[in-house]
Amino acid sequence: MRAYRPLDGVRILTFEAAVTLPAATRALADLGADVVQVRRPKRVLGNMIATYDGTMINKATVSIDLRLDEGRALALRLAAAADVVGNNFTPRVMRGFGLDPETLRALKPELIVMQLTGYGMPGPWAEYPAYGPSVEAAGGMNRSIGAEGDLPVRVGSGVFADQLAGRYATLALLAALAHRERTGEGHYIDLSMYESIVHVLGPQVMAASRASDGTRGGGVPQRTGNRDPLRAPQGIYPSAGEDEWVAISVGDDRQWAALRELIGEPLLNSPELATLAGRIERHDAIDEAVAAWTSTRTKDEAAELLQQRGVAAGPVQAAGDLALDPHYAARGHFRTVRHREDFEGADAHPHLSQVPKAVGMSRPAMREPRADGADNALVLRRWLGLDRAEVGRMRRAGVLGDPGPLHQQDIRIDQRGPYDADHVRKLGLSGSPSDGQAGASGGPSNAPSTRQSGI
Repeated sequence: MRAYRPLDGVRILTFEAAVTLPAATRALADLGADVVQVRRPKRVLGNMIATYDGTMINKATVSIDLRLDEGRALALRLAAAADVVGNNFTPRVMRGFGLDPETLRALKPELIVMQLTGYGMPGPWAEYPAYGPSVEAAGGMNRSIGAEGDLPVRVGSGVFADQLAGRYATLALLAALAHRERTGEGHYIDLSMYESIVHVLGPQVMAASRASDGTRGGGVPQRTGNRDPLRAPQGIYPSAGEDEWVAISVGDDRQWAALRELIGEPLLNSPELATLAGRIERHDAIDEAVAAWTSTRTKDEAAELLQQRGVAAGPVQAAGDLALDPHYAARGHFRTVRHREDFEGADAHPHLSQVPKAVGMSRPAMREPRADGADNALVLRRWLGLDRAEVGRMRRAGVLGDPGPLHQQDIRIDQRGPYDADHVRKLGLSGSPSDGQAGASGGPSNAPSTRQSGI
């Protein structure tokens, strides 16, 4: 089948670090855009392999020393050849290099420029640095997770705010490209991670702003843990096996009747439980009966039995479970990316492909991450028409960094723990696991790819 690449021909130049903008440009690269990262020479990589590999796939890299006049001039030439230029540094960084949005838009008015920051501009926090955990807290998320009385709790993933803002960035850039296609006009997009989090908490924010008499100042909504004010039973229940669980969410009386019939517990036939209000009132007793049933079955078996009867349920998966999930395998969601050299003892790692699946078309193949400057000659020839002699001169002058291999020791080991040899076997990877470590992400190798020799 033909690969789904609706953004073929779109050029994106990105000055990016960490996760949030890299997540957005990875999504655009997956859709066929020509994404080129500008990195500084000899940058020390500080991301885990799962994060670095997952957000840097399908992109080319050029290594430019922006401290030099010629380096900044080269970056401006690349910007003039691009459709989109983005960065996720604090505003003063790009301003110091003369690559701020105002300068770029003056250079090329039809250019789409994105400034993605922690808190957005203007405002007293406009120049403050940010990472996902701090933005999630400042945006109110941590006070919405967990049960009443608990300390504020983080989302388990360290990149929730980054990925969320990255998706908003993708949406904004696609909209700007569509607008320019119709009108020829460019855009300057100012997007913040902070507002992305607040936007998700909209209902709680609005509830907290109202009092019982309709005036402002209603107070903070209570945290409900695994329960929900509109569903009962609703929760996480134990299943057979060590630390295994199943999630169940009953949304209406029909689903309640189906669950009650399946479990067969006489207590659940009580007339007081016929309504949502009654079930919420006696939620603890219902939970005991449901847990007694789920604990005698595996999480997958319990979820399957409930789903067959129209009750929303799902196994509570660990991260490693997802890579082996047959449903993901059937959709081809994980794609194996092979490397020129082993990472963490394996010569390939499966990664998540783009979420949208165009029916009748294939997801594009994924290319491994590129070392800093690995595509200097290719990009500068393709975008600017520079020959190898000129690229070599700039490299010798220090304007361009020396391209080098992306070695395992350049990337911090994934803190989520190593995979053992048995898990590597289940994933279908090859290589020589060292000290039990064989990679930082997983997935079935049912979508083979070949080692790539270029972008």
